[in-house]
Amino acid sequence: MMNIRRAKIHESKPLTNIAIRSESYWGYDSDYMEKFKVYENK
Repeated sequence: MMNIRRAKIHESKPLTNIAIRSESYWGYDSDYMEKFKVYENK
C-alpha cells in the first residue's frame, strides 16, 4: 500500500521543478510556464 504525506519544506524546490517539467511536457506556452518560476526561487 502507498502512503501519501505532505511535503516537507526542504522538498519544495525539487517538487516545484518536477511540476514545472511535467506541465511543460504537455505543451503549455512559455508565458504560462513563466508563472511557475515565481515560486521556484522562494
